Amino acid sequence: MANLTRTANVQEAKTHLSRLLRQVEAGEVIAIAPGGQIIAHLSRAEQGAPRSWGFSRAM
Repeated sequence: MANLTRTANVQEAKTHLSRLLRQVEAGEVIAIAPGGQIIAHLSRAEQGAPRSWGFSRAM
């Protein structure tokens, strides 16, 4: 995981989610910490190969 760059409480995350997501898109990792205890991290998602949808022919 990338370096943790900032911590936000739940109220800040709810109020400023769009701004936090822009920061994550720029490479930052945001910790969500209600009451000062980190319970989640916001980080940029890894881009994998496109998924193909449909039924398997192996049936």
